[in-house]
Amino acid sequence: MRLFYCTLLVLLVSVTFTEGSAIFERNVETITIPHSAFNAQGSSVEHFEPEHASDWLLAIHNNLIYNTANPESSIVLRVKEYEQSEEYIELVMDRQNKIFITVNSKETGYLPIDNGESSWFKDKPLILHFSEVKDGSGERVSISNSQRNMVDRLKLGEFEARTIEFYSIGYSQNLPVVIDGQIKLEILSGDPFPIMLTLIFVGFGAATYLTLRRLKSRKDWYARG
Repeated sequence: MRLFYCTLLVLLVSVTFTEGSAIFERNVETITIPHSAFNAQGSSVEHFEPEHASDWLLAIHNNLIYNTANPESSIVLRVKEYEQSEEYIELVMDRQNKIFITVNSKETGYLPIDNGESSWFKDKPLILHFSEVKDGSGERVSISNSQRNMVDRLKLGEFEARTIEFYSIGYSQNLPVVIDGQIKLEILSGDPFPIMLTLIFVGFGAATYLTLRRLKSRKDWYARG
């Protein structure tokens, strides 16, 4: 039954993306960062292409296997407009599934955001959604771990996702930070309507999955009784 629920969720999301593709113009791009990139000294950079301006949604799938023998094992992702920019959205994800978020922009200044324990999950994407607010109040960013909003419509100012900088914390030649896996980045930009539609359907699919799981648990409980 679990396979059925997961398949249902995938179908809902797939239909949403397909319909959005047929009607609205938008950009979609995927970047994969292998684990070996985090077992090196210094930082590396990948560039999103085409440029993702206006409304964009970035899904981060962290499938890295951290080195449990390295107590400082953490990886850092910085979303920036260009390499030398001092404005960024930074995500630090450690081996204990804790995430540290920092936003640095003209609008916010240097703003660290603490999110407690177990705030990112291997089986759920971390989602950044940047949108222009139609009421003229400015551009805002929301960050979700697929269970709750950790940043909710934070006023950010203009910000195009052009560059992703990444590096590790705790690197040494004797203790690798990660031992396998990869980071997968999927970015969607363009018309805000299909992006919002995607978020709605993902939320609906997740709610459907959880509801069906509860119903199955109740059925199993009554059957045992």
